[in-house]
Amino acid sequence: MEVEVTRLAGIGVRKDFPVSTTRGRIGVIEHRDGTIDLIVGNAGNSARVELIPLSAEEAAVLADLLGAPQLVNRPDDEHRGCDEAVTRHVPVHR
Repeated sequence: MEVEVTRLAGIGVRKDFPVSTTRGRIGVIEHRDGTIDLIVGNAGNSARVELIPLSAEEAAVLADLLGAPQLVNRPDDEHRGCDEAVTRHVPVHR
């Protein structure tokens, strides 16, 4: 199955795919600020799209419910209690 990736200027990236049992599409919008929206809509009518904002925790739970392994842990959680560990956020520009 092919996932369509669309850059949304000033917003982030939309990733979605067609649902075979309906004429709809399902996917996510990954915002530049790190927030995620679940999107469900009609392939023929972009005005009829349901957008559901998800917290990071909700997105992780949904991924888990769909069977995705948790490959990326939050650095703060993983390093809690490790006084010697130092983490830094490095911006990546394209």
